Amino acid sequence: MSINPAGNRLAIADYNKNHVVEFSISGDWLAYTQKTSSTYSSGNGYFQRPTDTGYDISGNIYVSDLYGHRVQKFNSSLVYQSKVGSYSTSSGFRYPYGMHVDSNNKVYATDFYNYAVRQYDTSLVEQNTYGGGGGTRLDAAKKVIKKIVSNTDLTSGANFGLMEWGTRHNIRVKISDTGAKQVYTSVDGVYASGGTDLNRALGIARNYFTSNQVANWNLTCSLNYLIVISDGYWSSHSSVISATNQLRQAHNIKTFAVGFALGGANSNYSSLATAGGTNKPLYASNETELLQKLTDAIKQAISGRLTFTTPAVMSDVTKGNFVYQSTFEYARDMQWKGSLKKYKLNSNGSFGAVQWDAGDKLNSKSASSRNIWTPEINTNINNFTTSNRDALKSRMFPSQSPTNTEVENLINFIRGVDVYDQDGDGNKTESIHKLADIYHSELVIVGKPEAPANDDPSWSDEDCLWQAGCRSYIMEGVCS
Repeated sequence: MSINPAGNRLAIADYNKNHVVEFSISGDWLAYTQKTSSTYSSGNGYFQRPTDTGYDISGNIYVSDLYGHRVQKFNSSLVYQSKVGSYSTSSGFRYPYGMHVDSNNKVYATDFYNYAVRQYDTSLVEQNTYGGGGGTRLDAAKKVIKKIVSNTDLTSGANFGLMEWGTRHNIRVKISDTGAKQVYTSVDGVYASGGTDLNRALGIARNYFTSNQVANWNLTCSLNYLIVISDGYWSSHSSVISATNQLRQAHNIKTFAVGFALGGANSNYSSLATAGGTNKPLYASNETELLQKLTDAIKQAISGRLTFTTPAVMSDVTKGNFVYQSTFEYARDMQWKGSLKKYKLNSNGSFGAVQWDAGDKLNSKSASSRNIWTPEINTNINNFTTSNRDALKSRMFPSQSPTNTEVENLINFIRGVDVYDQDGDGNKTESIHKLADIYHSELVIVGKPEAPANDDPSWSDEDCLWQAGCRSYIMEGVCS
C-alpha cells in the first residue's frame, strides 16, 4: 500500500481479489473512494495478483502485478494509462513484488526472481537497473548442471539421469551410460513453477529405480544416489524424511540435499541429508559455489571406484593372464586413497579373484620400514628420510624457505604418518593410507628383471636398457 504526497489518499493492492482499492484519509478515519475491476486477467487495467502500489506527485498510481510480470499505471481516477514489462529472465520481469515512487517522481519496482530493482520515469521508460544481470537461480542451476555433465572426470565414473519436480514431476532423462549427453540438452526445458512437492518426486524416483526401468542395473550392488537441488521449502517434510529413509534402507539409494541461494542453513536440508545417508547438506549461495558443491557430491557418490586410468592386461600363457587396475577414493580436503589391484583374467574375459592390492601391501608396512628412494641425494635405497632433511629441503621447496619442522612433516606424511591430523582425532603419530591416487596415469607392466640387480660391466645393451627403465616404473614385487 502507499499514501499520496498530500497525505489524504491511501491505495491498497488486494492480492486475493485482484483489484486496487483507494481510500480517503481524514484524521484517524478511512473512507472508501474507488477501486479497479476485480477480474483476474492479463488484460490492460486488470491484475494477476497485485502486490504493491505507489503514488507520483500528480496522483497517478503505479501497481506491481506479480503473475502478470508487469507494472501498470493508472490516473487519479483509477483509469488505466500504460504498462511496462513481460515475463523475462533478463530485461523484463519475473514476479515484480514491491513498488515505490520517490519525491523526484522516480518509480522503483523490485524484480523478485531476477534479483534486480528497476527504475522508471513516470512514462514507464526504464532508466536504470540495479543488481540482476546473472539470470535466475534456475538459469544458474542449468549452467552448472551442463558443466557437470560435460566433465569427463565425473561422467566416466557414473551414469546420469535427470528428474524435474515442480509443476511437472517426470523423469526427463533415464539413467544410462549416455545419460550425461542427454541431460545437457534436456535441462534447458526445465522451468520453475507450481510448488515443491518433494514427497511426490521421491515416490516417482523410487518407482523408477525399482520397476527395472534402468538398463543393466542392480540396486543391491550398485552405488545409487539422488541429488536433490532446491531453493526453498518443500511441503510434507515428515513424509519426505520417511520416503528418504525407505529409499536408503530398503533400496540402497542415498540422497544428497543441496540448498541453493537460501540465505543460510535450513534444518529441513540437514534432516534430509541425515535420512539420505550423506550426513551433511550442501549449501551454495551462487553459481560458482553450486558447481563446487555438486562436483563434490558426485565425487563422493562415485568414490571407492573412481578410476581415470586404462587397465593394463598381461596376457601370457607362461605367466598367467592378469589384469591390473588402479582406483582411488575421493575425499574433500583430505588424502585421496589409492588402490592398485591385480586380478586373475578369466578365459571368458571377466575379472577373477583379486591376487593382491598394492595399497594393502603398503599399509601392512610401518612408515619407518618403507624403502623410499629419490635421485641425487645418495645411493642408499632408502634416502627419503628426515635424516636427509637438509639435502631434500631445496628439492621439495624450490622457491620457498620452509622451517625444518615443515620439511620433516612433509617427509613423514609421504612415508605414511598422519602428521597433519587428517581425521581430527588429535593423534599426529598414527599411520595413514600409504598409496596415493594414481590419477590420469598409464599403467605399465614391467615384471621381474631378467638380469642381476648389481652393477656388472659385462651387461649387454639390452640389460642396460632395463637398468634405465627400472627407474621409471614400479615393478611387481618391489613396491615398498
